Order: sequence, then structure tokens, then C-alpha cells
Amino acid sequence: MIARMLRVVWLGVVLTALLCGCKNKESKQAAPEPAAAATASAAEPRADTPRARPQLRPNAEHRPRRRIETIETEEMTERFAVPDGVVVLNAPSRPKVGQRVQATYCFENTDVVGAAKKLEASLESKGWSPVHVRVRESQPDRGAVASQQAPYRLSASLRRAPAPECNGESGHTYVTVTMHKVTPSPPTGKTEEP
Repeated sequence: MIARMLRVVWLGVVLTALLCGCKNKESKQAAPEPAAAATASAAEPRADTPRARPQLRPNAEHRPRRRIETIETEEMTERFAVPDGVVVLNAPSRPKVGQRVQATYCFENTDVVGAAKKLEASLESKGWSPVHVRVRESQPDRGAVASQQAPYRLSASLRRAPAPECNGESGHTYVTVTMHKVTPSPPTGKTEEP
């Protein structure tokens, strides 16, 4: 029984080797493989381009690089007005790690859409433009608000949370506001000396 199984396996191995190893040698020599031709042309630098290496990010040298600057809490309090009827849970402060200012608020008796509208009106009154509000119909208990006022960027996360100080089940909305100071950095690149 075992000898018969070994003969069947040996026959399968031999047939597989014969079927896979048989190729037309003439067609192999006549036509070069397209992948090899493409590799050979890509390896040679083109005369009309100054770079021999393909760019991974086209026009990357034209994009301004940005740098996150240190921001103080006073900068946030000057540029952000707390809407009426909002409880300040944590006043604007800088966390131990990171270059941002963060504050948390409780919008009482307001759903996420209402809190987003109040926040949008507050930002527009301070000159933030445009203000982007996102509350998905599929997730009505979460939302986001974002805006820019050069060189500042502000983002807010809105949610109905079971937090003890701002309980979503009681009709309150918990809002975290974060502000960054982003400035363009000088171009980094090789400069030619005369």
C-alpha cells in the first residue's frame, strides 16, 4: 500500500517537472520580456530631465513646509470666545507634551448639532474663516469643527459622553478645543555657493 502511494507521488512530481519545465526556447530568445525592457529604460537617465531618480512626491519642492510653533494660553483666550451658556471644564492650558493649547467645555442642554452651530457662530465672530463643521447623520453623537486664522489652526471635537461633569444622557455635549500655531518654515534644500 505504501509502495503504491510512493509511486503515485513520484509520478506526480515527474509529470509536474516535465509540464512546468517545457517551454519553447525559440520564443524566449526572439522576444525580450517587457518588464526587462521597462527596467532597462528606467535605469537610464533621460537627457531632458535633470533628475535620474523618479519623484515620489511630485512638486514637493514647491510645497511650503510648515513648522508648529510654541503657543501660549493667552493666544487662545484672545482668539476664541466662549459662547454664552457654556461651562468651562478645563481652562485653556498647555499639556506637558506637544505644542498646543487645549481647553474643554460643556455645552448644556444642547445636542451635537446645536453645539456645533454655537461654536461656529463664536468662531466667525472672532474672524475665523472658513469654519468647517462635520456631524454625520450616521453618528449624531459625534462631530468636529475646524478653522484657520493664519498662523493659527483650531479644531474641536464634540461628543455626547457619559462624563460625570458633562453627561450626554442629561442632554449635554462635551467639547474639546485644540489650537496650534503653524508657520511656514524656510525652504530646506541645497544652496549653491558661488
